[in-house]
Amino acid sequence: MACAASTEPSGRPNINSTAPMLIDLTQAWALSSGVAVRHEAFGALAYDYRSRRLSCLTDQALADLLPALGRYPSAQAALDATVPITRHPSFARALTGLAASGVICVDEP
Repeated sequence: MACAASTEPSGRPNINSTAPMLIDLTQAWALSSGVAVRHEAFGALAYDYRSRRLSCLTDQALADLLPALGRYPSAQAALDATVPITRHPSFARALTGLAASGVICVDEP
């Protein structure tokens, strides 16, 4: 694992770049093992027990998608099955942010 000052790639997308960079939707993604999602009236809370980071998900469809990600062969397949196509770009950006914060990770077989 690379340290914060390392020049080695961390495996997480760099969302601080000026160029828009999205996660690879052709890969399988899943909820990280130390993360729990609790549905709320406004959407959901995603809590990472390792980092103690709390993420607020204000979209119910995104809250429903996260636990289901691991059941699909790719993030794109999960989006196709659960999200209207007009919302795919915003969901791809949301998934990118969640990957950068460690809420979701690549699902290795």
